[in-house]
Amino acid sequence: EDSGRRGAVGYGGYGGGEATNALGTWNPRTQQTEQAQHRGKGPRGYRRSDERVREEVCDCLTEDPHIDASNIDVAVKDGEVTLSGTVNSRDEKRHAENILERLSGVKDITNNLRVTAQPASPQGTADSNAKSPTSRH
Repeated sequence: EDSGRRGAVGYGGYGGGEATNALGTWNPRTQQTEQAQHRGKGPRGYRRSDERVREEVCDCLTEDPHIDASNIDVAVKDGEVTLSGTVNSRDEKRHAENILERLSGVKDITNNLRVTAQPASPQGTADSNAKSPTSRH
């Protein structure tokens, strides 16, 4: 008779992982709260290897459409990520650090990225030469 109830929401507190209240009804707000408070808590003694962290950092930088990672070097030691090399803008530099903060196993980020000087436009160069008080022909 109760075979129809197995796996049902609220049955003995086991409803296929749904969050239930005292009446056995599902509450999405409670489920989100319960999930959020335990995220990142792994088994005792677990630490993600530096090789795995580096691979995930590289994948993240490679897949992000806002960063050209072709001139970025990544090093990881004890979960601390060091970025070095060059990017095209300050926004790229900040964005690279921001997207890596959320990765599992990343404890800290040292951002040694440098912004490459953008070449001046030909029009800007001509204007600056014409306005220079020391240029004489």
